[in-house]
Amino acid sequence: MEKRSFSAFFRDYESIDGGYEFQMLAVAVQCDLKTILPMLYVDCATAPIDVILKASNRINLGKEQTEKLLRGHEHMIDYVRRYGINQFLPQHYCSMACSQARGTLLQNYVIIPPEFPIQRLLQNLGPHPDDDDPTDREAVCKSCTKLICEGLEGFRREIWESIPRLFDLGSWEDVKRD
Repeated sequence: MEKRSFSAFFRDYESIDGGYEFQMLAVAVQCDLKTILPMLYVDCATAPIDVILKASNRINLGKEQTEKLLRGHEHMIDYVRRYGINQFLPQHYCSMACSQARGTLLQNYVIIPPEFPIQRLLQNLGPHPDDDDPTDREAVCKSCTKLICEGLEGFRREIWESIPRLFDLGSWEDVKRD
């Protein structure tokens, strides 16, 4: 996940209008390319509902795949919510400055969630630099930062292991074997 890049698949990747994930998913489903299906489902399921529905209709994705995407979308929304909670560790009490900074960061995360936080987490990229105020980020103490990083790594592994099951593909071993 950390090394993948769609830009290698397209000549003029930067000017692509969008929807290429759905096209790639349709081809992978049609060709039964099970090893790449889980991540293509994730990429498509993280799109807004209206994009999923329009793309599914536009490329005739099929009822079964559309239903998988919609169920996966619900799971991704839950992961985004849990990611915010895990990232700012509101249940951990520390100094007033650290607790307030984490509270502010969580509040900002809830009000304006970052784009694609689950993909960034799976790619081990951390938060996007523009997602929050650096002053608040710096106010989080080293102890809390360490706890948060450890928790996020466990959460990242949990998400990774669940991906094939979210889309009725079995386990990673099943996907690789088929």
